[in-house]
Amino acid sequence: YSGYASSTFALNNFKITTDSKYPILARFQKLTSSFAELRNKSNEIISDYSAKSALEQENDRQRLESELLAALENISFLKGELKYSERIKNIETLIKECAYHSKSMTATHINRINFFYEINGVYVPLSAMISLRELDHMNWVNDLRKSIDTGAEFKGQTDPAKCGFGKWYSSAEIKVPELKKIFDRFDAPHKKLHEYAPRIKDLIKEGKLTEADSLLKSEVINVLNEIKSEFKEFREKTDALFKEASDKISANYKNLNEKGEKSKKLMEEIEVEINKEISGFVANSEQELSRANGSILLIGILIFVFVIAYVTITTRSVNSIIKAILSESAMLIDAVKSGKLDIRGNAEAVNFEFREIITGINDLMESFIKPLKLTSKYISDISRGEIPAKITAEYAGDFNEIKNSLNRCINAVNALIKDSSMLSGAACEGRLSTRADASRHFGDYRTIVEGFNNTLDAVIKPMEEASDCLYKMAEGDLDICVKGDYKGDHAKIKNSLNTTIDAINEILSQVKISA
Repeated sequence: YSGYASSTFALNNFKITTDSKYPILARFQKLTSSFAELRNKSNEIISDYSAKSALEQENDRQRLESELLAALENISFLKGELKYSERIKNIETLIKECAYHSKSMTATHINRINFFYEINGVYVPLSAMISLRELDHMNWVNDLRKSIDTGAEFKGQTDPAKCGFGKWYSSAEIKVPELKKIFDRFDAPHKKLHEYAPRIKDLIKEGKLTEADSLLKSEVINVLNEIKSEFKEFREKTDALFKEASDKISANYKNLNEKGEKSKKLMEEIEVEINKEISGFVANSEQELSRANGSILLIGILIFVFVIAYVTITTRSVNSIIKAILSESAMLIDAVKSGKLDIRGNAEAVNFEFREIITGINDLMESFIKPLKLTSKYISDISRGEIPAKITAEYAGDFNEIKNSLNRCINAVNALIKDSSMLSGAACEGRLSTRADASRHFGDYRTIVEGFNNTLDAVIKPMEEASDCLYKMAEGDLDICVKGDYKGDHAKIKNSLNTTIDAINEILSQVKISA
């Protein structure tokens, strides 16, 4: 009876452990995994400036949020246990706040995309776009002034709908209401500015340059200043609203991580306690089983010698089974230590009732080796410059973190390649003012893109000044020189050009003396 009672006690502990405690641990692991997936998806969305792509990813984020809340609901029953009650309530509060910050962060970012304008896959800030259009019209007015000064025909665009700004203005979609109000005010002064061009062209043709100059100074400049004022207000409002959105995203991101870490710590504390309970159940079961075995053995010795023989045979059989299990386990351990990850245990070498142990170890190794091999392959491909496609297979827990890290690495390298190709293509096509948006990259990748941009700036600036100097020389203006401080071959070009100007001036002075 003592043996029976002890065995029953051990069996009850086993049932409690398998029916209750282990499933609770599995639910906590599901909750942790779901929360990690939600945070990763939120980070992916705020790094994406494509409105269509961001909205598609938002659907995935909402699905992950639903899965997270469902996983949270699966552990809510623990509030009934006093030692877990307060921590479960805190976890529920923190997880729901994390879901709120995730939603707010991504929603704000999707609205923030409206402060960018896409041109051939490149996202240009609206404030930068307006600055470019302002510079276009300043140059337009300067060309008009030059025509008056020289009496030459003005060849600039007179139709407000056909200039660069006019074409963009007619098709541009401004989705932010505060900016749309300012944007709508651009049309009237812009049309008015272009209306003066035909009148001034006619005055130039008639030789009335003084009247043309007066019209330019009294009317055109005033309208240009009005447009510049509207543009300035638009830029300042855009920058202020963009900063407000970015600050909100940063605050949500910070809260998401802080509350996430707190909830993770609480979950880990509960898991540790449940593991302690499981360990206690196992220890008690072993102790009771030991007592049961002692009682049964003692009764067997006193009653039947046959029982002693039976127990001896059974013990040998158990020892044989244990040795077989230990042998296969030791073989697998040695294989792992030697890096032979393809070796598996032979379940057939173990008693059929215990084969699931070896099969379980084999399955455990499979679950580790598959993502490890995939990780090794991807790292090898990237090191050879062969950028693989993103990993789409589903993994759980820390394996999913590895997958997400590899995917982020692939995204970063692809973005760098895309911007490098874009800059190369633009340079080949003569679009020398094109630059890559370094803010789309992070860390050393951003440094590389900024280096590309700075290199282009260093090459283009002396070329532009030399071109402007040659243009003025062609117009007969020899009171000029290249003033920039340049190095190397650029300095040679500068010195050669300045020497040429000096030589021409010297010739002219000799001609005047001779005359």
